Amino acid sequence: MADVVLNSLGSETWSPSLEALGFNGRLVFFGTLTGGSVNLVLDRIYGKQTEIIGATGGTRKELKELVDTANSLRLKVWKKFKLEDGVDALKSLFSKERDGRILIEI
Repeated sequence: MADVVLNSLGSETWSPSLEALGFNGRLVFFGTLTGGSVNLVLDRIYGKQTEIIGATGGTRKELKELVDTANSLRLKVWKKFKLEDGVDALKSLFSKERDGRILIEI
C-alpha cells in the first residue's frame, strides 16, 4: 500500500485515495476541482492511523526545496510503471516477488 497519496482533484478521488494508503499512510490534498465535500468513514481513518494533511500552495523556493529533498532520498525502487499502467502497478503491490517501492512515473 502507499505511504503517501497526493490528491489534487477533490471529492471524486477522495475514497480511492484513502483506500490506497497503507498503515500510517498520509493523504495530502490540495484541490477541490471535482468537489469539496466528502464522506469520512472514521474507522478506516483511525484504524489505519491515517494522517490527513491539507495544503494550500507554496512559494517557488519551497517547491524547489521539496523536489530537492525528494530527489536526495534513497528509496529502493522495485519496479517503475507509467501512469497509464497504474492498474498493473496496484496489482504488483501484492506480488510475492516485490522487493522495494513501486514508482508511478507521471
